[in-house]
Amino acid sequence: MDVYTEENRQYYLFERNSHKGAANGRALLTEDMVRDIRLRRKNGESRQDVYKDYAWTGIAEGSFRRVWLNENWKHIVV
Repeated sequence: MDVYTEENRQYYLFERNSHKGAANGRALLTEDMVRDIRLRRKNGESRQDVYKDYAWTGIAEGSFRRVWLNENWKHIVV
């Protein structure tokens, strides 16, 4: 019996403990907030101005930048 298959490895590394987006208990943003952030980026607003509107959530500026650049929350498409 081969328990170290690639499929089994992927399951235990990512899928078993993976909770995307707001389903993650430590998420500070919701899917709607992420959509709004990315729409505002497309509309030409500056990152600093948009961050000021979401600073109340407690999100760090670096984490916000990763949302802004689509490095995090990749499953949300705008």
